[in-house]
Amino acid sequence: MSDIHGCFIEFNKMLKLIDFQESDELYILGDIFDRGPASAEMLWWATKQVPANVHFLLGNHEDMMLAADYNYYNRDRIKLRLSDSWASNYGFETLAQIRNFDKYNEKWEQEILDWVDCLPLFYDVQVNGRRFILVHAGLQSEVGLSSYFTMNSKKDYLINIEGCPCKQESQALLWDRNTWIVDKYEWPFDIVCGHTPTCGIPFEVLREFGFEIEQASEGKIAHIGARKHFIDCGVHKGYYLGCLRLDDMKEFYVKSLIDD
Repeated sequence: MSDIHGCFIEFNKMLKLIDFQESDELYILGDIFDRGPASAEMLWWATKQVPANVHFLLGNHEDMMLAADYNYYNRDRIKLRLSDSWASNYGFETLAQIRNFDKYNEKWEQEILDWVDCLPLFYDVQVNGRRFILVHAGLQSEVGLSSYFTMNSKKDYLINIEGCPCKQESQALLWDRNTWIVDKYEWPFDIVCGHTPTCGIPFEVLREFGFEIEQASEGKIAHIGARKHFIDCGVHKGYYLGCLRLDDMKEFYVKSLIDD
């Protein structure tokens, strides 16, 4: 799963739909809060109730939270500083949800930040002999190629991922979109990513440039070529929360309760 964006009811419905068990392993590829109505509930579950077989990745919204200047979040909204990326991406709303949550205390707020700061940028997993790299936004076939969003982030460095043609820029793994989608590099493994809602990917244009696209219907999981799997199904935009089972590539969907 990826990009739950505070849609906690849909998330719980998905756990029931997939019949999530102790013997399963669940990977959530970032952006569990912001935009949706229940970011605090999602964060409480992630920091206080999560079972050991659930694994989270850092997303760009978690990255923005870490980079935020909290002095500005204790002022009136009129004094918003636009250079604080989280402020312009639902940070005020999320922090209000956290601080108005019935289980809130200041210690928990710090626990959230400490938890987010420890989240990895990717997972490298083997499923039935098939290798998957799980990442929030995407990978790079060339350093500096990506047109990702740069910011004053704590997560700005180069990473080695075995089998990649170059070192990976951490911000690209969190933020890249357009360059990653049109990259025709032939990867030696499968990549599963979120970040870009599939409802916003220009599939007709990609087909004109020779890309093979597989997608059941608008807003659902999209497979670009044989190796790239996009699982952000735009639950916060009124589409779906999607889940891809790597054992057999079966797709699961819960319809969004948000009327976009």
